Amino acid sequence: YGARPLKRYLEKHITTELSKLIIEMKLQQHSHVTIDTDAHDQFQFQIQQLQRTTSRSPSKPAYMRRRTYEGLDEEPMMDVDNDEEYNNFSGYDDKKDSPQTFSKRLKQSPRVKK
Repeated sequence: YGARPLKRYLEKHITTELSKLIIEMKLQQHSHVTIDTDAHDQFQFQIQQLQRTTSRSPSKPAYMRRRTYEGLDEEPMMDVDNDEEYNNFSGYDDKKDSPQTFSKRLKQSPRVKK
């Protein structure tokens, strides 16, 4: 048999039955399903509810966990909110300036390289 006929067979006999079990609420999350055949080559589905166990695994996935390093000498981070030089330079005032006049004033500033 090829892949497509096998896929159709599995969809017809396995996926359809599993879907019916889900709709009938017989198959829930964290279940284990064993599929076997009986003497008449009919599929038999045995459902086993798995018990949740407490594990020592972290509650967050790895990409969400923060890495911490102990004993490293950390330099203090620059506080961008209290950067006086930046705050003095960004002098756009909504009440006085239009974007065009501010742009002209910015171009005339000695800090902007031409």
